[in-house]
Amino acid sequence: MSRPTIIINDLDAERIDILLEQPAYAGFANRRRVKRRVGSRPNVFARRDATRRGDNEQPG
Repeated sequence: MSRPTIIINDLDAERIDILLEQPAYAGFANRRRVKRRVGSRPNVFARRDATRRGDNEQPG
């Protein structure tokens, strides 16, 4: 079974990073792995101020 492709934008990636830095998640076993995978993937929107669009829409 293949894994689904998950597409996140820059804002979501930043939020995930902030959440994983909180003490409540310090014991999360896969914290480093998640941070590495989120940081290594190209995100849908290059601009931080991009508005939310549907998954299939590209910034214009």
